[in-house]
Amino acid sequence: MLLNADPLQHRPRGYDDFDDEVRDLPWNATAEDMARLMDHFRGWGMQRLPRTKFMVSAPATLAASVASAWPPCPVLDY
Repeated sequence: MLLNADPLQHRPRGYDDFDDEVRDLPWNATAEDMARLMDHFRGWGMQRLPRTKFMVSAPATLAASVASAWPPCPVLDY
């Protein structure tokens, strides 16, 4: 699993493309918001790829049995 840890609110056209998703996000320095997002992903069991803005984990890390305890909503197993 690979996730981009570039905060939506700092992406070009972020508010145009993700208005509902970014409306309540903090607007701090890009590096500060990225660090907070990466800390959030670490709580999911993800690790940062060195010198990149990406986080990785094994698919089992995001399994429904693990994800069901994550706030604010569970990851559904389709």
